[in-house]
Amino acid sequence: RKRVHLTKLKIENLALVDSLDIDFLSGGISVTGETGAGKSMILGALRLLVGGRADATMMRKGKDRAIIEGVYEADSKDDAREQEWKKRLTEAGFELDKNDPVIIRRELTRTGRSIAQIAGRLVTVKQLAELTENLIDIHSQRDQQSLSRKSQQREAVDSFAGTGKLVREVADNYHKWKSAKADYDEWLSRERELRREEDLFQFQLNEIRGANIQIDEDKELSQRENILANAGEIRSTIAKILSLLQNDDSGVLNQLSGLRREFQKIIKLDNKTGEWEELLAQSLVTLSEFEQQLSSYQEGIYVNPAELINVQDRLDTLSKLKRKYGDTLEEVINFANEVEDKLNTLGNFDEHVSGLKIKVEQAKKHLDMSAEKLTKKRIKAAEKLSKIVKSELSDLGMKETNFFVKIETRDEITETGAEDIEFYIAVNPGEDAKPISKVASGGELSRITLAIKCVTTCNNDVPILIFDEIDSGIGGTVAHAVAERLLRLADEHQIFVITHMPQIACRSKSHFVVTKKTSGNKTSVRIDYLQPEKRDKEIARMLGGESETTLAHAKELLKN
Repeated sequence: RKRVHLTKLKIENLALVDSLDIDFLSGGISVTGETGAGKSMILGALRLLVGGRADATMMRKGKDRAIIEGVYEADSKDDAREQEWKKRLTEAGFELDKNDPVIIRRELTRTGRSIAQIAGRLVTVKQLAELTENLIDIHSQRDQQSLSRKSQQREAVDSFAGTGKLVREVADNYHKWKSAKADYDEWLSRERELRREEDLFQFQLNEIRGANIQIDEDKELSQRENILANAGEIRSTIAKILSLLQNDDSGVLNQLSGLRREFQKIIKLDNKTGEWEELLAQSLVTLSEFEQQLSSYQEGIYVNPAELINVQDRLDTLSKLKRKYGDTLEEVINFANEVEDKLNTLGNFDEHVSGLKIKVEQAKKHLDMSAEKLTKKRIKAAEKLSKIVKSELSDLGMKETNFFVKIETRDEITETGAEDIEFYIAVNPGEDAKPISKVASGGELSRITLAIKCVTTCNNDVPILIFDEIDSGIGGTVAHAVAERLLRLADEHQIFVITHMPQIACRSKSHFVVTKKTSGNKTSVRIDYLQPEKRDKEIARMLGGESETTLAHAKELLKN
């Protein structure tokens, strides 16, 4: 099962490179070439793609810009690591399809300006570094390796111990305890403030409850106020309308009745018009109903100064409440409910705080229990891991090296547990062991990393590993051991190995050779994929030069 890996690398005008377009497979990849040929230019390009520092001196002489572009995807579209990375990018605002590769681009200009893009979107170099932090691990003299970070060392121990579920349980219990404690502390700090505001809360509640308000009461009263204020005009207007309707001689109702009688004469002469009479009849009925309802409405309209004053006073009361407690009466009522809840809480404050304290104690108990379990597993795993890594280092040519995992109890439990975990190492006999991050030699640090990763590698590990100096100062036997472990890692990672050792180069799945050519005053570097049938010549060159003997040895190495 292969995880997300670099499938394509494009380089233009970087250092001695004019233009390169390289396709990579997953698994192990060896990069070889003569000393000084420019093998490490791949490192330079990949550093830039993960937010490495850039400047104009890195550009090809005479060119105004350099471009580096990397394409990343997984062999399987269900790869958890790729989907996790894409989810993180999506949460950061990038638009990505599940099936699309992720393209990262970096452009350098002669002015020193650097442009970075992820999936076609511009990002800062800092953002680029953050979003690719766990994508590529570069192991060389100048690069900070992930295992030099204490957080990665802790994760390596947990990976080896198989404590992933317990680690998540501790983190979950920690956050529950922190939340419960924050709630408890907040209530304790608020007690004085709440006590000081208790009288105000009671006044506010009494004022609102005493008004006995109803939702939308103000709207109904405003309508009633309008009617009472204009009662005289309304009655006068109604009287005029009724007079027009009811006048014995010229009233609309009588006129309409007469119109109907006249139309009936036409019906007798032409019965086709009979159906129209229904319209007149219905109009007469509708107008009669209107007249009755208007008369009834008039009876309810009266001039009442006392009632008008009462309505206006009530509206004034409601308006004052809205100015103080909410834009609507519903908001005023909700405010009263909130105040009432606070008063109830104050009335039961000691009981409430006591309940919160119990929750804190229970959460802390669960945290302590889970953290203690995790500590025991980590200590047991650390002892075993120390022995295994020490044995691995011996096989990798570091026989006198002392390695151990140091576990120190913290003053307080955090979301990662109750202890700090750090890898310590003493490369030479008689030396005091120091944190692995203090080890100076790039080759030694690469082999230490290789040993640890071979033992602790897991699904959450960095998917792309690059080793530049892993063969520094080792012989053929150790080189075979290094190659075996790289081969083992290549089952779960994409491995780039820049090497001078044929024993290492021959074990990779893919092989690239870097060459440097000079034409006149111009020097350029290129990298070519070696077809399987051509690898023996490069391996023979690495063995000491192409001859019948070295070719035979090369074929034997490739065969095995």
